[in-house]
Amino acid sequence: MTATDLLAELPYLLLATVVLVAGVTTALFSILKAKDRTLLYLGLFAGVYGARLLVINGIFGFAVGIPAEVSEWCSAVMTYAILIPGGLFVRVLIGPGWKNLITWVVATQIVFAPVAIVWAVAAREPWAPDFVNNTIVITSTLLAGGLILYRYRGRGREWLVICFLVFFATVFMANLQIEVYGYDPEPLGFLVLLIALGALAAERALERERRLKNVEYELETARRIQNSILPRSLPSIRGLAMAARYEPMTEVAGDFYDFLVLDDRRLTILVADVSGHGVPAALIASMLKVAFGAQNDCASDPAEVLTRMNAILHGRLERQFVTAACAHIDLVERTVKYAGAGHPPSLLWKSRTGELLDLAENGLFLGPFPNAVYKNVSHPIEAADLILFYTDGLVEGTSSDGQPFGNDRLRSFVRANPGQDPLIFVDRLLQTALLGVREDDVTLVLAKVDEDRLRL
Repeated sequence: MTATDLLAELPYLLLATVVLVAGVTTALFSILKAKDRTLLYLGLFAGVYGARLLVINGIFGFAVGIPAEVSEWCSAVMTYAILIPGGLFVRVLIGPGWKNLITWVVATQIVFAPVAIVWAVAAREPWAPDFVNNTIVITSTLLAGGLILYRYRGRGREWLVICFLVFFATVFMANLQIEVYGYDPEPLGFLVLLIALGALAAERALERERRLKNVEYELETARRIQNSILPRSLPSIRGLAMAARYEPMTEVAGDFYDFLVLDDRRLTILVADVSGHGVPAALIASMLKVAFGAQNDCASDPAEVLTRMNAILHGRLERQFVTAACAHIDLVERTVKYAGAGHPPSLLWKSRTGELLDLAENGLFLGPFPNAVYKNVSHPIEAADLILFYTDGLVEGTSSDGQPFGNDRLRSFVRANPGQDPLIFVDRLLQTALLGVREDDVTLVLAKVDEDRLRL
């Protein structure tokens, strides 16, 4: 290779190195930090193009000692393969396009690349599929460029139009084998395109970051709302020992519990579960607090409490709904009165007989049905009786053997531990039920008739 040849190849070597390093850096940044597929595909697209320029560069080949035939084959393979990350980048950047047009183009590129390589190997000619490849490249470039320009049209985008026009011109010139002062113009056009696409990808990444910050702010607001609606402490009821646990699956959840205290011997408990998770469920939970808090005048009648709450919530939940368990505990009359709204049955442990009863009087979900009817069921209670309220996330949790905790194991646990202090009881129950994968939020409220307090 003469000095003149080396001098002519030097600009391409520098350009190839810049594009390759930029591509690899962008892809690694996406994988390790940004987690953005746009940057990943752009980096792969640029990296493959830079590597292709490098392997066909005379200076690189001379320095490394790559045979010309090997360089030619490497260049051909990368020429066919580069369509894949390029198409995927456009697909992520602007979406599937009209009637999934971009998706079909990407699928064509994914199929064509291995077919072209096999075709070339079978023909023993690296550029055997070149005509088909050029047709796909030109068609894809025009289509993708047009859609990108349409998507990002508007004032201040003149630079984008200019960059694409430069790239289009160099691609056509390269495919028609037109040189400019003896140089192939396509690499320069690709560099211009890379700058434009990089700017769009960076803009998209910044917009994504801004949206994430907005979502985080909304989540933080929802967390504050949720923390404010849950009871800060358990009510003090003479003759009743209580414990409660709230374990959200996500940072913002839809489980809810609250108390209405009528006096020092009577209270009403509500445990509810809003369908779904996240901010919408938490906001509905805040509505529940308001609706439940307005039921003081009928708090001794759980069925009426649920009926009134259903009337308040109807038409306000869109496609969501609420399940609820409501119980009035009267330590003067020594009774528990219970009504449910599509909720898992609460459990009543009778200490004197050893029976474990389901409090299973259930009506329809709260919210969707304006004329839902709820009924009460009443049971006597005495010293050491235990009442457990919970949401379905408890029985849906995975225990140590990888199987759902389930209703049978819950009942076995209650039978085996009725004498435990309420705080120890709920902690051990959660530890037993939630050793594996959690499917939902979990809320527990335990009320135990305390013999010593009952005598006060």
